[in-house]
Amino acid sequence: TPRIANRLLRRVRDWAEVRGDGSLSLSAARAALEVYEVDELGLDRLDRAVLSALCTRVTVPFGSPLALSPKFQGNMRVRYEWEMPSGLKPHVQAGVHYVGSSISSIVDNANILFYCSSPYSGCGQPATINGVTVNPGGVIQSQKNSFLQPAYHTFDASIGVTRDQWSLEIYGDNLGDARPQLYTSGNDGEVRITTARPRTIGMRVSFKI
Repeated sequence: TPRIANRLLRRVRDWAEVRGDGSLSLSAARAALEVYEVDELGLDRLDRAVLSALCTRVTVPFGSPLALSPKFQGNMRVRYEWEMPSGLKPHVQAGVHYVGSSISSIVDNANILFYCSSPYSGCGQPATINGVTVNPGGVIQSQKNSFLQPAYHTFDASIGVTRDQWSLEIYGDNLGDARPQLYTSGNDGEVRITTARPRTIGMRVSFKI
């Protein structure tokens, strides 16, 4: 991109002024880019590391859906309110939230590496993780990382009353107390599932200024 090209040009210019004769030439550009570890394709060390990680991981088959992208998801809410002679405005409301099935990641398997900053042991020391003893830089295990997340739906409802600037509402979220899988991950060596919040019933009081 032009932004990256300008950044590299500034680096070459700085190298030419500090280590060269101040003029830009092909030889100066090559020498400067070699110092900054930029190869003939214009990729630096970080670019190559990202591409290497992508190429060495096993991804899901081509044509698979994107991660966390169900074919259909939506909300539907119904609300009815009316006004009483006393000035009170009661209301009732109900809603349903639906999310179709999806996959959690396009990376099918993740090789978890043991680094020096591992919380399991001191820096540079072997550690036993998930029952496997590994050395610094070694592979802990090849962990499945792409999971099918089933479709789910939840129900909400509320009843309340409003008068002037005051409002009072009693609500219930996830009335069916469902435990859908919102996200499943295995990229740290263990399978972890994030579920929806349990059934929640409460009361809201508000005042509009």
